[in-house]
Amino acid sequence: MSTNSRRYPVLLAVAVAQLVEPRVVVPVVAGSNPVRHPSPAPGLTRCKWRVSVRSTGLEVRVFKSVALVLAIGLAVGGSTAFAGATASADVDVSVQKAPGPPAVAGITFPVDVGIGNAGPDSVSAHLFLDLPSGLVATSPNPIGCPVGQGTLDCGRQDLAAGEDSDQFSRLRADHPGSYTVVVRATELTAADPNPANNTASLIIAVQAPKPTVRGFAISPAKPRAGAPLKVSYAITEQVTGQALVPSAVRCSATAGAAKVAGRGSARGTRATCTFRPSSSARGKTMRGRVTATVAGAKIAKAFVVKLR
Repeated sequence: MSTNSRRYPVLLAVAVAQLVEPRVVVPVVAGSNPVRHPSPAPGLTRCKWRVSVRSTGLEVRVFKSVALVLAIGLAVGGSTAFAGATASADVDVSVQKAPGPPAVAGITFPVDVGIGNAGPDSVSAHLFLDLPSGLVATSPNPIGCPVGQGTLDCGRQDLAAGEDSDQFSRLRADHPGSYTVVVRATELTAADPNPANNTASLIIAVQAPKPTVRGFAISPAKPRAGAPLKVSYAITEQVTGQALVPSAVRCSATAGAAKVAGRGSARGTRATCTFRPSSSARGKTMRGRVTATVAGAKIAKAFVVKLR
């Protein structure tokens, strides 16, 4: 056994004595007899210290002390740290798709993001929402999660014991597929006895849309050869009934045996083709098709008009 390993427990005993009563001086010699304080310390009643050094360690005892009762058993070369109690809070996060129609590409859908504190103490935690490539948040939620892609910083959440909060974020996938959404609570200000529930994930299966034509229109109703002719329609999703925004519009038409050029455009949720048949096509039948692309799916609408 080294000389230093014998001294450490003795020094600890002296330090404890000085903290409790500055006037206490404890002469410690290996194998010495117990030492008594010559007079009661202020605020204490018959305070008695007994310090003994043994080959197995050191014991310090304080009897009848209003302020402190200690029992320290130290192995040779060991140490004991005294610290205040650490705050504890069981923080858990959650993420789930809201009840309703399935997620469809090109259409926003709600996802519930939540965080709670089971206590026993209050806590502050930093909340993050991780979105995979191809998935975007289109509206902020009241809990603090912003719009955007990738890792979204939802800010610090201050929670009392027993408090929880959850709010909806609206997400959109441009293409069908499987997407994993992750919610994380980090940088907790209290010790968490169950850190496993600081992270939650959700796998979302996004379906291909089933587009349906609504509001088909030809303008003017009685088209003329040599004048512009517009053919348009709105697109909605068959299952959810929500409007779909076309990403591309293709136009094709003939008047008699001649091709008629057309220019496609997406205006809001409407797919529009603008044609200009030549003046020589007067009296002929014009046949055409307007084809729109929505979230990777195509939908086409044919038309037939008599040119005046």
